[in-house]
Amino acid sequence: MISDFIRMMDEFKPGSFKKIYGLTWIFVSAGLVLYALFVFIAFQTQPKGFVYYLLQNIGIFMFVASLMTGYLSVSIITPGSDSGSSILTTMKTAVKKTHYMLSASLAGVFLVTIMVVIEGLVAFLGSIDKAGPILLGLLTIPFFIANFGCIVFALCVILAAAPCAVNSTDMRGFIGGMKRLYRERLLSILVYAVISLSVLMLGIMVLYYFSGHAIGITRAVQFNIDKFYPKFLAGTGMKSFFTDIAVKIPPQNEMIGIMGSYQLGLMTYGQLITVIVTASYAVLFTLLIAFPLSVYFRVTSLFFGRIAGK
Repeated sequence: MISDFIRMMDEFKPGSFKKIYGLTWIFVSAGLVLYALFVFIAFQTQPKGFVYYLLQNIGIFMFVASLMTGYLSVSIITPGSDSGSSILTTMKTAVKKTHYMLSASLAGVFLVTIMVVIEGLVAFLGSIDKAGPILLGLLTIPFFIANFGCIVFALCVILAAAPCAVNSTDMRGFIGGMKRLYRERLLSILVYAVISLSVLMLGIMVLYYFSGHAIGITRAVQFNIDKFYPKFLAGTGMKSFFTDIAVKIPPQNEMIGIMGSYQLGLMTYGQLITVIVTASYAVLFTLLIAFPLSVYFRVTSLFFGRIAGK
């Protein structure tokens, strides 16, 4: 076990990890751009209409598909290789096998949907006079266990898809590899998925906490453009002793007033500042989130590659 851990740590040397991190960042950024594009198009349609929600859901699907392709590209990298194929070559190979990841993702969504439909039909018991609501109350624990198990299993299907896709040449071989893996190592996969995803979420929460303080200090220093900060950052900046210091250092009499409404081509001066700040934080957020995701993608691909080989 110790030797396996040491070999796994070898994957995070600067030479090998640079490619892993780069691939993850590229696909995270691509997914975010696609999502933002579809959300922008959605806002050009009738608010809260069918097309509005359809475009937003397509954007979410494209973002998830991009993340899954990034996971697949990391799985393609041969363990212990510092050089090997270029990032562009790895991306091309991953794109060619994307249909395997999409199939697994849709299968997971379909599985959860079937469970919801079944529970919805069972919920008709609630219409029974007097006894109905009591029956539904008694079904709370079974419903929760079924939903939790279904969601975890769907995630496991998606996690195992990338390593199986790497070694597959057709859909029949891909499905056969998935069946064999789950038939032989289902318990190991479930335990790994629960523990690893919990650690990943904890890491993202710590990253969010640190980022909140960093945004708070940055925003305090940029007090004169605070009113032009994007709305999605309104509740992220955390106040602290350091933000109080940052507010008191620069002169407080240089707030942007009427100049913010000056027209500069297609946008005002204030809108230009908002675009610059939004783009800057978008790049920073993708760089930050790509780090824990790249580590998780690599560790997960190594785990599934190891158990699939036994």
